[in-house]
Amino acid sequence: MHVLHHSSSRRWTTVAAAAVALLPLLCVNPPSSATILPAPGVRVVTVIKDTKVQELSSLVSRLHSRRNKYIANDSGNKPVVYGLDLHNGRTAGSVHLVGARVRDLEAMAAGRHRSLWLGDIGDNSHRRGTVHLFNVPVPRRGPRWVRPDSVRLRYPDGRHNAEAMIVNRRSGAKWIITKDKVGHVYRVPPHAGSHGTSMMRRLPGVSTQAYVTDGVVLAGGRTALLRNYGVAGIYRLPSWRQIGLFRLPWQRMGEAIAQEHGTRALLLGSEGAHSKVLRTWIPRSLWRRVNRH
Repeated sequence: MHVLHHSSSRRWTTVAAAAVALLPLLCVNPPSSATILPAPGVRVVTVIKDTKVQELSSLVSRLHSRRNKYIANDSGNKPVVYGLDLHNGRTAGSVHLVGARVRDLEAMAAGRHRSLWLGDIGDNSHRRGTVHLFNVPVPRRGPRWVRPDSVRLRYPDGRHNAEAMIVNRRSGAKWIITKDKVGHVYRVPPHAGSHGTSMMRRLPGVSTQAYVTDGVVLAGGRTALLRNYGVAGIYRLPSWRQIGLFRLPWQRMGEAIAQEHGTRALLLGSEGAHSKVLRTWIPRSLWRRVNRH
């Protein structure tokens, strides 16, 4: 085992800190002429107290509830969705997936009829021939074991790593966004079901910011918000034209985002034990553009 001396440790700490500082710059597609608006502020909402949640990768805000949210871990953890009580940071209820062979659960989005779509779409090593979506009911009080409905998908142009899947609850449309230097958007076929494998379609001429880790269709269904480790971008649907970019508060490994109650308030989640759930806001000038018909 190689042991670092104190001076080497300090140098590595400095390098690591510099790398973290550069993340917001590295996560915007170069060259980019778009103006990145500053982060409008941040508050700590709660600290997750449940030690079972240490690799938070997805966060969904329950409609019509300021208290209850839904969270899930990513790879290396059991396929479980937890309810999260923002008042005390404790999990409240859980849904355990039965019979689902999950490899890297990276995404979650609200579906119709009080359901959640889960995206088993992570593929860091680019070895997966197919990825899967699962549909489960939202957690309620106590544990619950369900056999989920599943959709098996294939990319039309090879294998990709992805951490973001977004769903339009009104239309049912679903998209997967790759985690690359330039993000690409793939549309899930409208009639993809549990039988066989459905081929996704890459949207031609569409690209997003780099290294997207999560996203959400904003209330109204006309815009999507995507995040990476330092920047959030908003896109007009269905054209995927970028409306604007703004910086996000620093997080150690920011991989989750949700909109609160149809407002410009956002919740942010990060990996790590006892991680903090943060609240930030879409800048007012950008929010006005979002709501412009």
